[in-house]
Amino acid sequence: MSNSIRVATTIREQIYARGWSIPGSWGTRKMTAHSNMVTGAPRPSLRFVVTGAKFRGKVEVALMADDTYTVIFYRNKLDGVNIIHVADFVFCDNLIDVLDSFIER
Repeated sequence: MSNSIRVATTIREQIYARGWSIPGSWGTRKMTAHSNMVTGAPRPSLRFVVTGAKFRGKVEVALMADDTYTVIFYRNKLDGVNIIHVADFVFCDNLIDVLDSFIER
């Protein structure tokens, strides 16, 4: 199993650690592992699509070198990616809160 798949699996497990209700309320779908961030940086990440009350688009959760996450909320455009919001230095214990506050609350 590649490193990007291992990291993406761990991120997915952390997102669903409190159960399915919170990520389910976001309309989460199409979870995929990636080895490069949408910004082009070579970091393992998990990308998925959400249809929440506040944000509808794509989310990327990338593992950084300091063992924190960078969470990127974005939408695709014809000429590239439109980054809506970036949350840096997110620890695993507050990942759900960061995601939920931008997507749903």
